Amino acid sequence: MKTLTYGATTLTLPDDLLWTDEFSWQAVEQRTEFSITGALIMEAAAKQAGRPVTLAGSQTRGWVTRTTLQTLKAWAALPAQAFTLVVNGGSLAVAFDQARGAVEAEPLFALVGVDANDDYIPTLRFIEV
Repeated sequence: MKTLTYGATTLTLPDDLLWTDEFSWQAVEQRTEFSITGALIMEAAAKQAGRPVTLAGSQTRGWVTRTTLQTLKAWAALPAQAFTLVVNGGSLAVAFDQARGAVEAEPLFALVGVDANDDYIPTLRFIEV
């Protein structure tokens, strides 16, 4: 089960939202350079935060309703707020990643009317804090 919690409010997210960048983040920051003698100088340290977490739906999975999307957009509009994201069996402290376009969505179907239960294909971008 995937959930996003803010204060006492918890949104249940679709289980089939895909965490697209789960294994692309490197936990160690490393910098290398050569000294004037030609020796390698290497600095490395574990990152303390900043892991990107992108949850994406598609045409066949991970849809959210318009109502859920409106809540996500409202939460994303709160500057520098921390949320608890439960994803893939773990709990992460995250904030919406505004620099990468925090919440984007497109309607699953081209609709004439707008209903609270209409389905959207979301892309949710967080950053671990």
